[in-house]
Amino acid sequence: MNASSSTSSVPTSVSCHRSVDGGCPEPRDLQAEPRLFAVSNSKLWRRARLGAMAGNDWQAAGGAFEVGAMTVHQGGLYLASRLTLWKRGRVGPKTGNDWSEVGTLPGDPVAMASHEGALFAAFENRLWRRGVTFGGTTERWLAIGDAYGVTAMTSHEGRLLAVSDGLLWARTNVGSETGSDWLDVGALTASYPPPDVFAMASHGGSLYAVFNDTLNRRVEAEPRMAGGPWTAPVWEVLGDAFSVTGMAFYTTTWG
Repeated sequence: MNASSSTSSVPTSVSCHRSVDGGCPEPRDLQAEPRLFAVSNSKLWRRARLGAMAGNDWQAAGGAFEVGAMTVHQGGLYLASRLTLWKRGRVGPKTGNDWSEVGTLPGDPVAMASHEGALFAAFENRLWRRGVTFGGTTERWLAIGDAYGVTAMTSHEGRLLAVSDGLLWARTNVGSETGSDWLDVGALTASYPPPDVFAMASHGGSLYAVFNDTLNRRVEAEPRMAGGPWTAPVWEVLGDAFSVTGMAFYTTTWG
């Protein structure tokens, strides 16, 4: 997957713990575990730490030119770019653009998510599901309903969640031609106007989102006042995440 230019810009530097000779040693994983990956600045990045205020602690993990939406589906890391669906091979600072073409896209998705064993994408204000033609010989994308203004999407605690116009929405039906079957599940933040959200991910029961050029983890909803409505959720700022267009937790080896 090659391209000559990029329109995004995430981390401008990568943190590391220097070795005795002053250089940054290459990270080596003794055991693969889920780690947060993001795409931006024509590159694939891996988050080193997920603790609060960890700053710009991203490690370069390879190339990703003309990046778009990204998700993990059935154990593989998938990226949408140039009307094409790509699957990642190796990851690491010297692995380059190790992406394999695995299918075409009818548009450029603003968001992708894997939910209940199926791959979903949002583009042109429609929700699409990847399926197969009669006989199961060729994969294709099926429009299943509306997705107006969706900018980010993920599967979280058994629900397909999307962000649109500052609100979180849960899809109640993923069947064919189910229209605008979304349930409003609350404001994303307490700020107004609401921030633009360009990526979401779910891991270990926590919801992660990128907005205001930061990586955030949803802590919990504030307790409801007696007889009053639910207030906005609380988000913990984990660090920088400039111009991320997609992110996902992915289990793989490094190098």
